[in-house]
Amino acid sequence: MTWQRTDGTLLAMDAASHRAELEEYFSGHSIPVVLEFHPSAPYLVGLRLYANDDGRVATAGAGARLLPGLELEDLAEDIAERFGFDVLLGDIAVEEDEEDDDHGHDHDHEHGESCGCGEGDACGVGVRVLTVTSMPADRLPALARAVGEPITVVPAGANSVVLTEPGAIFPGLEGFDDEALPVVQLMLDSGDRSVVAHTEDYAPTTLTWGTTRVIVPGTPEPGDELRERLDALASDDDDARAIASATAAADLAGVRAALEAPSEDGFRLMVEALGLAPELAEFVEGTRRAADVPGAHVVEPAGPVAALRTSLGSAVDDVSELRLVEFADSFERSRPVAARSLSLAQGAAGVLLLARAARTARPWRAAGVTTGVLLLVDALGELALYEWFRRRRREQVSRPPS
Repeated sequence: MTWQRTDGTLLAMDAASHRAELEEYFSGHSIPVVLEFHPSAPYLVGLRLYANDDGRVATAGAGARLLPGLELEDLAEDIAERFGFDVLLGDIAVEEDEEDDDHGHDHDHEHGESCGCGEGDACGVGVRVLTVTSMPADRLPALARAVGEPITVVPAGANSVVLTEPGAIFPGLEGFDDEALPVVQLMLDSGDRSVVAHTEDYAPTTLTWGTTRVIVPGTPEPGDELRERLDALASDDDDARAIASATAAADLAGVRAALEAPSEDGFRLMVEALGLAPELAEFVEGTRRAADVPGAHVVEPAGPVAALRTSLGSAVDDVSELRLVEFADSFERSRPVAARSLSLAQGAAGVLLLARAARTARPWRAAGVTTGVLLLVDALGELALYEWFRRRRREQVSRPPS
């Protein structure tokens, strides 16, 4: 039977104070787990356990062998009910019902408040973040648009490094597009140093230097096989491989050493292990301004048309073999002036129809506005598509033969 590591988070104002009860709970249910207690986050407890392909949690059976037990969702719901926690376990999220809560927890609290994200604040305030992304340089304006403000970028070979100072919004709060992956982020938040890895091959993971890990075997007499599995569960090897995948120059052994280093040395060693400039470690530690990092420049958010062109380019990349797309490419290649003239005329018609509808109170006004918007959007889409065709042909001509 195949067992896979599943990560979770237990959230409550005083979650970390329940260490003894949590150890007793998992021991009583014969569930081998690793509990993680973060240095400055009493409101959360990390959780690692094994589950099989059917979503059943591993339990320590006779002879300390792993056997399938509760379903992940049932375990999450039981923890939430037993402790009054909000539980994130793999893809499952369970919020404790306030009406049924008799644990004395303050449910008026939103967990973001302890993270420096109170009501009315922008999430990310007070956090210094270094984001290493594989996103092509011409897509960075679209990333800035997603963030909602200009971003400071440092080129790093095939990668781009986004520098976010306290008070700004850092990338990734709404997730990342596949073209940006793999992504590694180094975060300094109220003295806590963390590394976050987002990849296609691994589940997103967060590691914080100075975290205390507690292994709960799930049985009083774990055998050699169970001990080996528990050691693997507590290991950061998979996380190190995910982090090292972010850059071609990364040194896996160096990444492992950085994760095991004292908190104050973690960022410096991690930046070095990823093959990045040492000034970037100074930035994320707060001893150097983003503008003073060599090569740093500001990327402005893409305008609506440029954002549409970028999104359309990504979409067409995925469907470029479809017959309809091939026909559009052939038409634009053979009659470029006619193709663009038709689109411009269509856009002009949309604008005129919108202007006419805005000045009338006749019954067709709503239909006129809708039709005008559709004509205008369709025209912009066609023009962006033709521009993408032209850019793709230019790249194909300039690309050296393999």
